[in-house]
Amino acid sequence: MTNYIKKLQSDVTKRESTLENLAAWKQAFRAHLELDKFKGVDSSGERKDWIATGDVVRWLESMPLNVESKESES
Repeated sequence: MTNYIKKLQSDVTKRESTLENLAAWKQAFRAHLELDKFKGVDSSGERKDWIATGDVVRWLESMPLNVESKESES
């Protein structure tokens, strides 16, 4: 029973850490989207709130998710 409780405590700690890392990542991504280059209208009259899909892909690839399969948790 003690080992089971310790494993659960460890799992909770890992998941809390993952959530904290994800929250920090989300805050950094929001800060990126608040940059001046995404606000207003540029000199040609075009909106500046467009973001390149490559930028989004890079941000998503850097997302701190530690997803483990069910088999590795056994």
